[in-house]
Amino acid sequence: MRLQIAVSLLLLSTLSNAHAAESRLVKIQFLPAQRSSSPEQTAREFITAEAKSLGINSDSLVLIQNQSSLTANHLIFQQTIGDVPVENATFTVSVAKKNGAVFQYYNSALNSLKADAFKAKVSVEQAYDAAWAYVGVQERLYQAPKAKLLYKQTAKNLRLIYQIELSPTNPYGAFAVDVDASTGEILGVKDLRLTEKVIALPKTFGTKRPTIDRKQAFQAYKDAAPTHFVRAGETKSGNATVFDPDPKTFLNTDNLKDSSKASDFDAAYVERILPDLNFANGTYTLSGPWVKLIDFDPPKAAVSTTKNGLWSFKRGQSGFNDAMTYFHLDQSQRYIQSLGFKEENGIQFGPIEVDADGVNGDDNSYFQWSTNQLSFGHGCVDDNEDADVILHEYGHALHFSINANWGGGDSGAMGEGFGDYWAASYSYSTDNGKDFQSDIVYNWDAGTCWDGRVLNAIDARYDHSKSYYAHSGIAGGFQSDELWSTPLFQAHKQLRAKGIPREEIDTIVLEAQFGLGSGLKMRDMATSIVATAQRLYEKGPHAQVFRDRFVEHGILVLPRPILTAELGAVTDEDGTFDPGESVIFPLTIKNTGDQLAEAVTVEVTTGDEFVTQVQGSFTPGNLAAGKETSLNLGLTVSETAPCGHSIELQIRLKDKTGKEWTVTTKVQLGRALKTAISSELNKPIPDKNAEGLLASVAIDSSAKVSSAFNVAVNIKHTYRADLKIVLTAPSGKKLTLHDRSGYSEDDIIGVYPTTLTPKDPLSGLIGENLNGNWSLNVADGATGDTGTLVSWGIEDVSGYECR
Repeated sequence: MRLQIAVSLLLLSTLSNAHAAESRLVKIQFLPAQRSSSPEQTAREFITAEAKSLGINSDSLVLIQNQSSLTANHLIFQQTIGDVPVENATFTVSVAKKNGAVFQYYNSALNSLKADAFKAKVSVEQAYDAAWAYVGVQERLYQAPKAKLLYKQTAKNLRLIYQIELSPTNPYGAFAVDVDASTGEILGVKDLRLTEKVIALPKTFGTKRPTIDRKQAFQAYKDAAPTHFVRAGETKSGNATVFDPDPKTFLNTDNLKDSSKASDFDAAYVERILPDLNFANGTYTLSGPWVKLIDFDPPKAAVSTTKNGLWSFKRGQSGFNDAMTYFHLDQSQRYIQSLGFKEENGIQFGPIEVDADGVNGDDNSYFQWSTNQLSFGHGCVDDNEDADVILHEYGHALHFSINANWGGGDSGAMGEGFGDYWAASYSYSTDNGKDFQSDIVYNWDAGTCWDGRVLNAIDARYDHSKSYYAHSGIAGGFQSDELWSTPLFQAHKQLRAKGIPREEIDTIVLEAQFGLGSGLKMRDMATSIVATAQRLYEKGPHAQVFRDRFVEHGILVLPRPILTAELGAVTDEDGTFDPGESVIFPLTIKNTGDQLAEAVTVEVTTGDEFVTQVQGSFTPGNLAAGKETSLNLGLTVSETAPCGHSIELQIRLKDKTGKEWTVTTKVQLGRALKTAISSELNKPIPDKNAEGLLASVAIDSSAKVSSAFNVAVNIKHTYRADLKIVLTAPSGKKLTLHDRSGYSEDDIIGVYPTTLTPKDPLSGLIGENLNGNWSLNVADGATGDTGTLVSWGIEDVSGYECR
């Protein structure tokens, strides 16, 4: 079936791995007559039609989920090799419920499925043994061990691995260990928990210390594994004494501390209903349709129960922490459902398991995405005395419920920032939330034992070329998390001030997360939020307010003209600009931006003493995005100007708005006399050999190295990141041109420093003697990929000739 489509690019994100495809969120409108009978059929037809242009093999994509949101069905396809999934490689097609048309897709599938192995040579048991030894397990497991076979993206290609999950009590934590399925080599390890505060991996990893017996530990866990069984009974409501949201905000005071007298908190306690508790055999348990309190995480601590359905506890008692946790999580889920996210559109639509006294007793909390569990620690102010902490951690659970491939890109900072936003959205809705420290999150938990975070990092700025990880410091003294939470929450406050209800704002932020995948950047998610706001509330201020806040931080960049200038070669009859001549240079003005430049003016000036006339004032008028115009620049130079003299020109460009661009360029008097030598070798570069291949050329010249010095190379190689290239001058001075960069790209062909960028600047050679032997050493530092030094050469300017 032929499809007629109109495409407008909304979002572009590039994964950090060179083998990864570009991730795109593209809005596509299909004509009504071209709709298919079902979302799945529509998605499959779209993939078939677009696979070639996207460079992916549609046969490698397997439908794993038809996810529903308020406005669309999101068909998620997993990329596989055989039956083995490729980690974080998915293709999601979003089909609008309103008209049955595809309106966006998100692609994190790979263009190349080059793998180092297609069959495991290491058994699962051997992989478990390797991971067990690497972690150095000393004591029992508190969660079930798991193993899964998958392909993992590496710098070179795909590697078949076992991902082993181990959760020992010593060293305490939940870890995923990647084991090469061909060699048993440990490729990496990560913590499976998203923690409120940073936890470093144990330094004992990989130290080969003695461990307890793995098979016995596995059997011991199996024999003692809790079933977390709750006897089915009636559903009844209970009541609890809680903080809502926290004692400081509720009492509108900053005077409370963890060490304050118990009586100082009396006025902060409120009574709240605990709906839909399980009641069996005369006992109420904190287990309901949306929250289930269990004891899975150290330390061992039984969950509180009551006979009368009343949790009338105070801070310092475990029953209080239990009730706080159940109430705020249950209330948040019911709020989400009130927005329409329920049943097939549900987010965390089911009971999430929670340990209200876990994290090994540490002052920390986490969400573990591999098991969909929450755990809250005690210490200083107990984390679950503050609704901000509870809702922040639930924010992580919401992310992963919507996007199971959440990870990579800026997802670390965005995950933490969204958690802070979700907590602040609720606190701001409470009685004193607008007035008491509204721009601070964790008002109660933070302050004594840790600093907490802010929601008004207005001066924080985004750099799209960087990756923003969780809890990392950024310029200005801010945290990466605050760079994302600030525009979200400031937009929330601004919209609330305009009379927009909280419900509409939160609906936008949640709905915008559907239909995406791994490798998201802040710019991607911001674009999705603005587009979702426009789609849901077309006539409201929602989209504009979000857009303005993202632009304020540089996360989004508004369409704008960008003017550049390029000077061509002189049009003189002999092709040179000599002293005493008047010549014409072609001057090309380009608009490389994405918006019309109106009423463009161009002014060329110079302060050079030998230039007697410049004909360089132009008014080319309007210049559309992507277009260019050609002008003729006239220059006259004095007869007394020395041959080889360099003239610096300033080209000033201006548009109707007053925006200015300045381009500095140089023109040379006379014809350059070049010294050049090259060598054709076609010699193989030794594989994984530190000595490498040495090639030399000899130059006979009395000149010194000038700023025009350059080195041409032609190296054929299947993996340029294996290579190190060092240039040695006759004096023995060495410069590194290339040092194992470029990921998996092939070949190094070009000229340093014009088309290739040297690691060490060639300016370090200026003034050296050109005369003598120059050598180039090319070394391959890794096995597998090989290559050839085809040729190389040196060129410089030794003088100038004028008429």
